[in-house]
Amino acid sequence: MKALSYSIRNLFVILTLVVAGSFISSRALGDDIPQFSDPDVTAFVKTYAEFTSDYVEACKAVKAGDNSKMTALQSKAPEIQSKAAQMGGKVKADEAPKFQAFISACAQKIVDAMKELQQ
Repeated sequence: MKALSYSIRNLFVILTLVVAGSFISSRALGDDIPQFSDPDVTAFVKTYAEFTSDYVEACKAVKAGDNSKMTALQSKAPEIQSKAAQMGGKVKADEAPKFQAFISACAQKIVDAMKELQQ
């Protein structure tokens, strides 16, 4: 279990880096995925939203004793981080606040899931 806690901590650090420089937003992530003028950015935010949902579910599974979902997500985290950096460069200036708010909302959901896991 200690190795899993270390791995979860590493995953959290990676995800935190994804949102570094983002504005903290009070906007809650809902079912609405923002649309962007660049279709690649729109596709990425859908992928990131799915990752966030999967992460929240994996935390619930870990709390219930099933570590398999979290283990599967650990391999996806570096890919998501790399893609986020690429997409950050593709977002138009006028769409940047919307992108940052979305990423921040996802990050907050992940942080909340981590807090639940540690209780």
